[in-house]
Amino acid sequence: MIKKKISITGSTSSVGKLLLKKLAKHNFNLKLSTRRKKLKNEHLNKTYLGDLKNFIFTKKFLTNSDYIVHLAHNENYDENLIIIDNLISVANKSKKIKKFI
Repeated sequence: MIKKKISITGSTSSVGKLLLKKLAKHNFNLKLSTRRKKLKNEHLNKTYLGDLKNFIFTKKFLTNSDYIVHLAHNENYDENLIIIDNLISVANKSKKIKKFI
């Protein structure tokens, strides 16, 4: 059986950490975007260091994803809009992404 690839933003938050624990029990292939250089989490298959405001990074992060779970937020409203716009733009162009949560 092929593992479903789930890309998660904001996984270092309280909700994100709980979600990772739950998903790891079901043997999903998890991908995490982070701006933190050092991140310890045994549940991750792949960690991407970068900024979701950067469209090229966002595109690379979401490559081959089946699902997106967006939990990240930024204190700056305009930066949140850029991040969401990048995620939606990549998801809309992808033929593989099935759900955006």
